[in-house]
Amino acid sequence: MRTTVNLRDEALRLGKKVSGERGLPLGEVLSEAVLVAFGERALATQQQEYDLPTAGEGGLAPGVDLDNTSALFDLMEGR
Repeated sequence: MRTTVNLRDEALRLGKKVSGERGLPLGEVLSEAVLVAFGERALATQQQEYDLPTAGEGGLAPGVDLDNTSALFDLMEGR
Protein backbone atom coordinates (compact mmCIF):
# COMPACT_ATOMS: atom_id res chain seq x y z
CA MET A 1 0.00 0.00 0.00
CA ARG A 2 1.30 3.44 -0.85
CA THR A 3 1.15 6.19 1.77
CA THR A 4 3.01 9.28 2.93
CA VAL A 5 4.57 9.60 6.37
CA ASN A 6 6.83 12.17 7.99
CA LEU A 7 9.99 10.66 9.48
CA ARG A 8 12.70 12.25 11.54
CA ASP A 9 15.91 12.72 9.54
CA GLU A 10 17.80 10.21 11.70
CA ALA A 11 15.08 7.56 11.18
CA LEU A 12 15.25 7.97 7.41
CA ARG A 13 19.08 7.86 7.43
CA LEU A 14 19.03 4.66 9.47
CA GLY A 15 16.36 3.14 7.23
CA LYS A 16 18.41 3.90 4.12
CA LYS A 17 21.54 2.50 5.75
CA VAL A 18 19.83 -0.78 6.66
CA SER A 19 18.21 -0.90 3.22
CA GLY A 20 21.62 -0.69 1.56
CA GLU A 21 23.26 -3.18 3.91
CA ARG A 22 20.55 -5.80 3.43
CA GLY A 23 19.86 -5.11 -0.22
CA LEU A 24 16.17 -4.53 0.47
CA PRO A 25 13.86 -1.74 -0.67
CA LEU A 26 13.47 1.10 1.83
CA GLY A 27 9.71 0.49 2.06
CA GLU A 28 10.26 -3.13 3.10
CA VAL A 29 12.80 -2.13 5.76
CA LEU A 30 10.44 0.50 7.18
CA SER A 31 7.48 -1.91 7.10
CA GLU A 32 9.46 -4.54 9.00
CA ALA A 33 10.59 -1.92 11.53
CA VAL A 34 6.98 -0.97 12.24
CA LEU A 35 5.92 -4.62 12.54
CA VAL A 36 8.82 -5.38 14.89
CA ALA A 37 8.07 -2.29 16.99
CA PHE A 38 4.48 -3.39 17.45
CA GLY A 39 5.33 -7.06 18.01
CA GLU A 40 3.99 -8.65 14.82
CA ARG A 41 7.15 -10.32 13.50
CA ALA A 42 10.88 -9.88 13.19
CA LEU A 43 13.00 -9.64 10.07
CA ALA A 44 15.73 -11.42 12.02
CA THR A 45 13.66 -14.62 12.09
CA GLN A 46 13.92 -14.91 8.32
CA GLN A 47 16.93 -16.76 6.97
CA GLN A 48 19.39 -14.49 5.25
CA GLU A 49 22.36 -15.34 3.09
CA TYR A 50 25.72 -13.84 3.96
CA ASP A 51 28.92 -13.61 1.96
CA LEU A 52 31.71 -14.83 4.20
CA PRO A 53 35.25 -13.70 3.50
CA THR A 54 37.67 -16.42 2.45
CA ALA A 55 41.41 -16.66 2.25
CA GLY A 56 41.28 -17.98 -1.27
CA GLU A 57 40.70 -21.23 -3.10
CA GLY A 58 41.33 -24.70 -1.77
CA GLY A 59 39.03 -25.20 1.20
CA LEU A 60 40.05 -25.28 4.84
CA ALA A 61 43.47 -24.46 6.21
CA PRO A 62 45.64 -27.43 7.21
CA GLY A 63 44.62 -28.88 10.58
CA VAL A 64 41.10 -27.44 10.56
CA ASP A 65 38.36 -29.99 11.27
CA LEU A 66 34.95 -28.32 11.53
CA ASP A 67 33.49 -31.47 13.12
CA ASN A 68 35.87 -31.21 16.10
CA THR A 69 35.14 -27.94 17.90
CA SER A 70 37.58 -28.64 20.72
CA ALA A 71 40.47 -29.03 18.28
CA LEU A 72 39.27 -25.99 16.35
CA PHE A 73 39.36 -23.83 19.50
CA ASP A 74 42.83 -25.15 20.31
CA LEU A 75 44.00 -24.27 16.79
CA MET A 76 42.50 -20.76 17.02
CA GLU A 77 44.15 -20.17 20.40
CA GLY A 78 47.51 -21.38 19.11
CA ARG A 79 47.76 -24.45 21.35
